[in-house]
Amino acid sequence: MYCHYCGAQMEKGFQYCPVCGTKAATSPKIESKENNQPGSKAPKKPMPFWFKLTVFVLLLGLVVVTALIMHSESLVDVVNHQLEAFRKDDINKAYSYTAKDFQSATSLNQFKNFIQSYPVFLNNQSAHFTKRSFAENVVTLRGNMTTTERVNVPIEYKLTKEGDKWKILSIRLLKPNLIPHAKGLGTTQDLIDVATDLLTKIREGKVSVVYLKYASEEFKKATTEHDFIEFIKEYPILEKFETISFPKAVVRNGVGSLGAIVKDTDNEAYVKFYLINEEQTWKILSMRILSPAEESIEEPMTFGDLTVGAKTDDQGLILHSETAFKPDLKDLYINLDVENGLKGEEVNLNLLHVESGSTIPIKAKIAESGDTMLVSTFSPPQKGWLKGEYKLTTSTTSGLNKSVEFTIE
Repeated sequence: MYCHYCGAQMEKGFQYCPVCGTKAATSPKIESKENNQPGSKAPKKPMPFWFKLTVFVLLLGLVVVTALIMHSESLVDVVNHQLEAFRKDDINKAYSYTAKDFQSATSLNQFKNFIQSYPVFLNNQSAHFTKRSFAENVVTLRGNMTTTERVNVPIEYKLTKEGDKWKILSIRLLKPNLIPHAKGLGTTQDLIDVATDLLTKIREGKVSVVYLKYASEEFKKATTEHDFIEFIKEYPILEKFETISFPKAVVRNGVGSLGAIVKDTDNEAYVKFYLINEEQTWKILSMRILSPAEESIEEPMTFGDLTVGAKTDDQGLILHSETAFKPDLKDLYINLDVENGLKGEEVNLNLLHVESGSTIPIKAKIAESGDTMLVSTFSPPQKGWLKGEYKLTTSTTSGLNKSVEFTIE
């Protein structure tokens, strides 16, 4: 018999412990001394091996998945580099990001024809991938590519490792039947053929036919058939010219541009066309008759430096170009250097908050012909600017684009 308090041995019949003096329990339990030592604990049941193995496998899987997801971010960088090259119309550089297997199956010329057949690549703004899978050294990224017109295009990229670098193995549009396909955009002859046909029909007095057949949807929204007929009447040479020549035709970022010189015995006119591919044919996006002064500076218009800032002078010129702003930023000011600009030319500006994908689009017009500065302003949303990374893109219907990135901390 043992004391239930201190564990000392007691003779049977003792009412008090001879060591600590504690009264013996009325219904003493006969237990081993080991189990009654002060501070002793009952032995724990060992954890089953299968449970330990399950926990280990789950933790290992979590580590592997996390590592793969973090590693895949570098893959997205490769895709983003190629998309940036597309935006700059540098298809040669975009081709350099492809794998050897891709290049052995697809030549550079074939690659150019494919990209130029789908202007969404050249007009891309960003890409976000929501599905990623890994199998046999090939990574598959699926998501949406967003165009400058804010159209989401489902797309799939496959990448493989070559040495210590990831390379693009394949590019696939997941719903190509829903994407406008620009047939023949690799050449300029189609542009010349369309311009020749529509000018010939105008000379024949078939102006309404030209409007119905060759006016794009965007052109029709801005110009009625009646207005188009009246516009043609303002330039009699279009109805009596004898010869046509095309000094220059260009296809860039899915938009065709060309100038046509029409002449009769005494006069001539320079007609400037911008055309876009709709329903597998080139259609008029804009049509202008240029004066000699405009003609001399019309080609080419280019974008120079694009800067953003929080303060400007009286003329709207940014005092200090910045790449990081505080969250209490009020108006965001934009300056874009334009070389050989045309007065009234419209420029689209789109401000993208990268993390949320939200955009603020505005339009601005070039105030003066020649070298000039486009000045514009973005006002903050009602709830203020979101923190994070931003990308500002400027573009024109003629295919020019320029972008700059900054953060609001």
